[in-house]
Amino acid sequence: METATTGTAITTTTTETTKAAVTKKRKSVFTKVDQLKPGTGGHTLTVKVVSSKTVLQNGRLVLQHLRHTRIAECLVGDETRAIIFTARNDQVDMIKLGATVILHKAKIDMFKGSMRLAVDKWGRVEVTKDANFVVKEQNNLLLVEYELVVESIINCLNISSDPATFIQGAFPEILEKTKEDFFSNTIIILRECADIIHERIKDIPCITCPQKPEGSMFVMVKGERKHDIFCTSEY
Repeated sequence: METATTGTAITTTTTETTKAAVTKKRKSVFTKVDQLKPGTGGHTLTVKVVSSKTVLQNGRLVLQHLRHTRIAECLVGDETRAIIFTARNDQVDMIKLGATVILHKAKIDMFKGSMRLAVDKWGRVEVTKDANFVVKEQNNLLLVEYELVVESIINCLNISSDPATFIQGAFPEILEKTKEDFFSNTIIILRECADIIHERIKDIPCITCPQKPEGSMFVMVKGERKHDIFCTSEY
């Protein structure tokens, strides 16, 4: 009987210890606004609301799932920087002027080259007590444009265009057995393609080709800003 009682006591103690370990919350690691980067998520931030502007109320009636949608663009921040937070639906009522909120599992969306903060269904917005910092409004991340196009080009160029080792070994024989007209015809085709793309680019708004390619498989184009819209195209 004593053995059974002791076993029960040990089991009960172990269960309670396990429950305590499971229910113990992991302490959140807070991020400052100036630490936010494009394409990141899972951030926990404490921010103050500087302003809020409703940009969509009730949505479009032609779209059933947008009939009750509300969206507001809110300027929020901390003592390091400020950023636009896109509040949706119930979040609009929580992100009020002067309020201090904790954003859990916030993510960064890109809009016209600038970062926007958002919290989707996987995160939450929590109203908390007033923070004792002053928002650094003049250091607004909305004014910082990230050259994602340049970054994409760099990533593309980082891919080696060198032929594979076994192809290099076969080069001498390939060159020896390939007829001369193959190379001349290939050069002609590349030049014709370069002429075509250079002429077609002239008909595309917002982009220009600074220099006509001489047969390269890459064509560099320049984007232009018109009416506060940055136009980009991929070909």
